[in-house]
Amino acid sequence: MPEIDRKIVVAVIISAAFIVCTLLVTNAFRNRNRTNDIISVTGGTKQDFVSDLIDWSVDFTRRDKNLQTAFAAIRKDAAQ
Repeated sequence: MPEIDRKIVVAVIISAAFIVCTLLVTNAFRNRNRTNDIISVTGGTKQDFVSDLIDWSVDFTRRDKNLQTAFAAIRKDAAQ
């Protein structure tokens, strides 16, 4: 391979690596403060009861950005 062709290949490889690194750093900078906007709330209520055939148990799950709204929904579900 002639010397000029080798220099061109090296320059193209270095340029491509520079572009990829720039894109990675830009993406990291842009997303550094991004949040998922999700609050995970774990809570529960328990009420045991026995039927004629089976011991039943119930789990309630609610997802909401507001803790009070999610807890109120769990209480409403438990009341039913």
